[in-house]
Amino acid sequence: MVKSGKKILAAIIAVIMALSVFQVLSFAGGDDPEAIYVEFSYYDKEFVIAPESLYVVPGLAKEYGFETAETDFSDNPVTGITVFDVIVAAHLAEYGDAFTAETASDYISLSGGYITKIFGEAVSFSFSVNGATPNDGVYNEQFGSYTGYNADAATVEDGDVVQIYVSQDSYWADYNTYFDSDKYTAVQGEEITATITGVCLVYYGCSTQETIDSKTIPMNGATLSITEDFENYTELGTTDENGSITFTVENPGEYYLVTSGAVEDDYSEDVPVIGNYAPISVLPPETEASVEFSYYDNGFVVAPVTLTVSSRTAEQYGFETTIKDHNGEIVDGVTVFDVLVAAHINEYGDAFTEETAEDYIGCAYGFVSKIFGEAKSCSFSVNGQTPNDGVINESFGTYTGYTMDTAQVEDGDVVQLYVCRDAYWSDYNTYFDSDEYTAVQGEEVTATITGVC
Repeated sequence: MVKSGKKILAAIIAVIMALSVFQVLSFAGGDDPEAIYVEFSYYDKEFVIAPESLYVVPGLAKEYGFETAETDFSDNPVTGITVFDVIVAAHLAEYGDAFTAETASDYISLSGGYITKIFGEAVSFSFSVNGATPNDGVYNEQFGSYTGYNADAATVEDGDVVQIYVSQDSYWADYNTYFDSDKYTAVQGEEITATITGVCLVYYGCSTQETIDSKTIPMNGATLSITEDFENYTELGTTDENGSITFTVENPGEYYLVTSGAVEDDYSEDVPVIGNYAPISVLPPETEASVEFSYYDNGFVVAPVTLTVSSRTAEQYGFETTIKDHNGEIVDGVTVFDVLVAAHINEYGDAFTEETAEDYIGCAYGFVSKIFGEAKSCSFSVNGQTPNDGVINESFGTYTGYTMDTAQVEDGDVVQLYVCRDAYWSDYNTYFDSDEYTAVQGEEVTATITGVC
């Protein structure tokens, strides 16, 4: 009967793991070894297409009937994935099954490397890759610049950021804007400053870096807004003559800062900007908790120890944590993952630093795969229970458990990490019938142990 139960449990776990793998493969978009992911957005006065991650395969544009460049203007073969492939992928993401080889020309027009229609509308646009204009890097003495690539000759790599944008200025003098940080971290209700600079890539994108630097100026009067979804925006204000703006955010969460509007330069008081964005994490105020921690793996690897832990511990050691749990609730306290990091600090002292932390702990999306320098699949309990949201899931007939970086603890809690030894993960967590026993020397005392998996 026990063996039968274990087989049933194993089957359930196998189904869950299979579903997880299916979800991962679905998210990945495919298994082409040459495919890449790029971040794409389309700006025309606002973000017509908000930043999105696109899965792009080589030759995608040709698959949809477009005649793309075989060589660039210097007769070098065009190899790899191009900006135009990315644009086609963006149309696939936008229109789904309506975008086919037969209908593609209804949405996009390409002739001689020049695009005259995108997303079904005739439009003249420019593009950037990682905030720069792709070019050949060969200085042209006649024009005093490099030569830029067309979209079907400009290649991209995995992780690149592609933006297409429409100039609003009648002379195409719009400023492409840049933040002074790739990502901001702020504390709820506390001031933070961002500085915005800009340069006109249409004019100077193919210039030398020295020229680009000299033409990059503070954005005076740019509007800065904050958004969670690129649909609902809250304006934070406008930048000063130094391109800076100081602001506060009152609600913790993950947001984006977005530039827009127009700025003043030496020639005009109303030059449009091309919107840019930067993520910002707004953290709750720091808290602390004193907890008891232990780690069991066929014995107490780390004996019970009392730790005082900050809600910033994991973050301070370079780990990416989440601000919201699976229900969208703010994680504003000390988490089990903070406790785990604190346990490593206690164990290794000065050897455990922000630079070395990942040598000891492996964590992705709240799931820990390595602890104390060893690859381990471990579970955890808080006060002898599995932390969960208390909301019954009708599909599974259970509550939904928290991951380590969303399970929160309080003063006096007891946190245990443990590694299952049974092949079917059916180890029993054990419990005493008393929190504390008192015995007299030489006299018998009885303890009763219960357990549950």
